[in-house]
Amino acid sequence: MNERTIDPAVWEYIHAHRDRFSREAITAALLKAGHSQSAIDSAFTFDPDDEPIRAYIEANRSQYSRASINAQLRQAGHDPLAIDRAWLAPGQQPSRISNFWPIACLTVMIVVLGILGICVAAFALNS
Repeated sequence: MNERTIDPAVWEYIHAHRDRFSREAITAALLKAGHSQSAIDSAFTFDPDDEPIRAYIEANRSQYSRASINAQLRQAGHDPLAIDRAWLAPGQQPSRISNFWPIACLTVMIVVLGILGICVAAFALNS
């Protein structure tokens, strides 16, 4: 698993203020204090309790689909929001395989609808 470093000052500031201020206000204050956007984004998605979930995802993402991994984690009793946070964490990029089929199906549908539209138009012009 990718080792992630979270700036403790950023994480503590976020968790001390997240109940009273919006994410945008907290981000603006941290940027003004000199922290980087990537450090802020990492701290927003980081929860120490999510590390076992991230480790499980990293260990299994090349063999199983996201839905299968999510089902196993839910069955093990993990909070669905914690699972989603773990997928959004830096280093947890969606695999290209998981994106291939939806894009392929959409492309085929567009081509079929285009051909069907041409056939309907040709039939209408010949009538």
